[in-house]
Amino acid sequence: MISSVLLSFVLAPQSAGQPRPGGSPRPITIIEVPEPELDRVVFQAFVRAPENMDARDQAAWVVLGNSLLRGTQIINGGDFMRLGSQAGIPPRVIVMGDFLRIELHLPRRGVDVGTALVEAVITAPSLRPEVVEEVARNLQRQRRSVEQIAINPLDLRFRDVTHDDVQNLYTRAFRPENIVVVAGGALERGQVRENLGRRMARWNPETPARLQRRPIIIRPVETTDSSVTIFELSGNPVYPGKPQSGARILALYALGAGKDCTLWRVFREEKAWAYRTEGLLWPTKNGWVPRLLLMRRATANDVDVIPIMREAILADIETWDEATLARASLLAQSSLIREFEFSPWWMSSDGPLTRTFEDRLAWRGYLSVIGADVPDERLLAETFANIDLPGLKEQARKMVEEANASFIPASPMAK
Repeated sequence: MISSVLLSFVLAPQSAGQPRPGGSPRPITIIEVPEPELDRVVFQAFVRAPENMDARDQAAWVVLGNSLLRGTQIINGGDFMRLGSQAGIPPRVIVMGDFLRIELHLPRRGVDVGTALVEAVITAPSLRPEVVEEVARNLQRQRRSVEQIAINPLDLRFRDVTHDDVQNLYTRAFRPENIVVVAGGALERGQVRENLGRRMARWNPETPARLQRRPIIIRPVETTDSSVTIFELSGNPVYPGKPQSGARILALYALGAGKDCTLWRVFREEKAWAYRTEGLLWPTKNGWVPRLLLMRRATANDVDVIPIMREAILADIETWDEATLARASLLAQSSLIREFEFSPWWMSSDGPLTRTFEDRLAWRGYLSVIGADVPDERLLAETFANIDLPGLKEQARKMVEEANASFIPASPMAK
């Protein structure tokens, strides 16, 4: 049963007020994907990260994302989680380097509650100092596995993050022009756009001043704190819909997706160099970055592996044939339209995108965040049919030759 306080929270816009002098409020971007057969309403609220974040900002960004669901200025954290869990799936926040994503599931007829929760967490999170400090301490205590370090190798020092860092970052990032909300499921077209648009219409935060301090350079972790060394080649971002993007996407599949890709065949089966290989398309503000990862037990010649790795991949590309193209095209279409265990498309540090409804909404929201005009995965999948073998090999060679190389060594104590 909803109390009178919670009822007023749901019914009344909380961000209403007088527009600030000097400008009218800018609307947030709202995308609707009705799916009448679904038994719930799903919200995906994306927030773009500010430009030019340094290492301290990156750490504060993670702390901010992990503090958002701990309550707002309007509703406490317990009531927020209770209202947001009525469909049986608790709210969550996924934090990535260039954006964060707030995911809510509500039952049918939950649009009013959902829009109220979205409004509250975007416009009025409490971010109490004691909560921020607790979140930072908990993040600092976490130990990451080798695989987690490989996926996100940045050395983020959460113990240095202050409440002022988090509050300033919130005011820089949480602005109408940085917000994209995708809502889908059991809703009528126009329902969320009208409801949430009305609630957010007068939200017009002041432009904040950046904290004045010496920038801290973002660095990777110094070691994996294990006996494993991580090697990586990362290419230039792939922006869906741009020329050659289809061939570059297929190149990543041929290089790193599934058990018959180049990484698997060359480094696991032929050379027995690695216990794990991975090909990723990693989401950034500029598009998906192709990443080729190799994890192996440390040896004395680890420093020489990267040039050998690049040469071995380029040599294998020359052996690709029509079967390679057909396999890459089939896997790419399968992961975009159906389900594929080794999909390289990632939208969080937890794993690749799936074909669930919420992940399909995440796809739409992310493409809107980066300004890509490819709203339907099927349209992207259809472009793979026009790629020939010479084009595939050319883009694969270019990707590998231009890739940035890095490695994170094993701990000296663990070798």
